[in-house]
Amino acid sequence: MITFKQHLTEAMKLYRGHHKDSDPLKTNDKILWVTPFKDLAQEYADDYGSDGVVSEIKINIPNSGRAIVGELNRAGSVTDILDPVGTPKNDKQRKLYATAKKHFGDGSSYLDLPKYFHKVGSEKVLKYFKAMGIKTIQGDEDGRVTYGIIK
Repeated sequence: MITFKQHLTEAMKLYRGHHKDSDPLKTNDKILWVTPFKDLAQEYADDYGSDGVVSEIKINIPNSGRAIVGELNRAGSVTDILDPVGTPKNDKQRKLYATAKKHFGDGSSYLDLPKYFHKVGSEKVLKYFKAMGIKTIQGDEDGRVTYGIIK
């Protein structure tokens, strides 16, 4: 029997929807998105029409260095993405936080879909995440967990 702790340290069976000619473990994007839900991966494969496929992959999603940002299919401000990561502790982290926040309206502007979802993977947000030691983004899409592995 696999305990919860073991499950999080061993390679997990995940799925990725992608173009049939691409390697499922490589992406041109800054984030590799994977999910334990085959139906969610199929939704991404469908974006490629008849060239879309779902691949089963086994990778390790580490517990440490994970930002949990909640539901991705919603409206919200950039602070809803930045704040769950924690409080910036040094000048570099504070500067990157301020830069990301300022770039998206100082956190006062509300971002509607699809803008909110895309802000999770924006360059300014990812720089802040990396400075905070974040390697994986965990979000939910309509109640189904998805992981974004930052390059």
